[in-house]
Amino acid sequence: MPDIAQNTLYLTTPGTYVARDHLTLQVKVPLRPDGSPATAEDLKSEISNFKSLSIPIHHLESICVFGPSTISPPALDLCWENGVAVNFLSESGYLQARLTGVADTSVTLRRAQFRAADDPAKCAAITRQIIAGKLQNSRNSLLRGARESESSNRRSHRRARPANPPAGGI
Repeated sequence: MPDIAQNTLYLTTPGTYVARDHLTLQVKVPLRPDGSPATAEDLKSEISNFKSLSIPIHHLESICVFGPSTISPPALDLCWENGVAVNFLSESGYLQARLTGVADTSVTLRRAQFRAADDPAKCAAITRQIIAGKLQNSRNSLLRGARESESSNRRSHRRARPANPPAGGI
């Protein structure tokens, strides 16, 4: 069976409503009479036209909700159960909240970790990766410190010069 590509659902239309239907999310997007997405001003008037969309939860990795939209508690529960992160953002895109489920604490994961700890070859490979990461981070820190030090040296050299040429001039 081929792997299913993970997707992000972006809810950008104000007034969008997401509900749960078994293992599927039902998305209702309000529309204007002409079929275009509703704006915040349109929501004040009565809108009876909706576009509906069904998305199986296993097709999603995350949901981004921009502005005033609603996700029902059962739909949030389905997202949490299936590891789908829900991000609430302002209409301009600033992150306001992120909801994620509890991390997987499965016994099989722990058993695999213990088996890896008992295998010297796997331990050595993991150790090499950790040390390589630490060396890379140390290098980046030193390079950043050198850049900052250079720029402060340049500023102090500029200040050390006299502002006016000596009397007797050029």
